[in-house]
Amino acid sequence: MNILHTLAFLIATAGVAVAEPPKAVNTETIKDKVSVTLLEESTVEFKLEGDRLLQPSKSKGTAVKKAAVQVKLRVTSASPVPPPREGATRPFLTVTNNFEKALHFRALVRLKGSKEFFEMNKDMEPLPAGDFYQKCWDFDSVVEEVILCEFKLSDKPVQ
Repeated sequence: MNILHTLAFLIATAGVAVAEPPKAVNTETIKDKVSVTLLEESTVEFKLEGDRLLQPSKSKGTAVKKAAVQVKLRVTSASPVPPPREGATRPFLTVTNNFEKALHFRALVRLKGSKEFFEMNKDMEPLPAGDFYQKCWDFDSVVEEVILCEFKLSDKPVQ
C-alpha cells in the first residue's frame, strides 16, 4: 500500500513542476547582431578582433567566403513523418561556419505577429570549423525572424 501512496503522490505532484515560461530578450541592448527573415539567404562578414567577431554585415546570396558565415531561413515540407495536411510547411534555419575555428553564437527567434524575441537554444554547442547547424521547427510554426549575435571563435575542439 505504501508503494501505491508514493506512486499517487509522485503522479499528483509531477504536474506542479511546470517549467518557467520563456522570457523575452531585449534585442536593443545587443550590439553586434544580424537578423535573417523568413525566405532570406545571406552571407555575414565580420570585423575580426582576436577571436571576437564584431560588426556583422550582410550581403545577399550565399557565395562561399572563407571568413564568413552563411545564414538561411527557409521553409520545407520534408519530414520523417507525413505532414498533417497537404501544403504544410516547416521553417528551418541553416548556419554554415566557413571559419577555420569553432564558431560560438547565440540565436533569438521572433514569431509572426509578435515583436518579442526568445532564446532559441541556451545550450547550443559551438559549431565546428567548416560545419553547419540546422534547426527545423514543427509544421506550420510561425517563425518569422531569427537574430544571431554574440559571435566568437574558439580553438577548443568541439566534442
